[in-house]
Amino acid sequence: MDDDFALFFGRTGERLAREHAQGQWTFCWPGFLFPQAWFLYRKMYGWAALVTAGPFVLERLPGLGGLAWGGSILGALGLKLYFRSAGRIVAAIRADSADEAEARERIARAGGVSRFGAWVGALFTFAAVISMLKAGAW
Repeated sequence: MDDDFALFFGRTGERLAREHAQGQWTFCWPGFLFPQAWFLYRKMYGWAALVTAGPFVLERLPGLGGLAWGGSILGALGLKLYFRSAGRIVAAIRADSADEAEARERIARAGGVSRFGAWVGALFTFAAVISMLKAGAW
């Protein structure tokens, strides 16, 4: 299973697989500082959507505007969420694959990183900061 995780995690696979096997959890600084970019980089599109849309929704609900910073908290928990997601994806691929070669190819394709996603997330963050500065929110 550790080989599957290393394959899924991509270029940092061995280190992340080791942390996952040891049950380690470290604070995810990139996820905390740039949650959209980090989640998109790790192909966690649902979480990226949540940390993007969540603050807009919370800001408009009475009494919940102060929770709009929650995206950074989710980003800080990014590795834990990533490990849990990887476990589900790898198990589903293993259960559905006809042979070892197919399973390994599908695991590698499902995992890895998306540099394009990271750029989209970074541009979104930059645009949001510029927008807030123009609006005088900071």
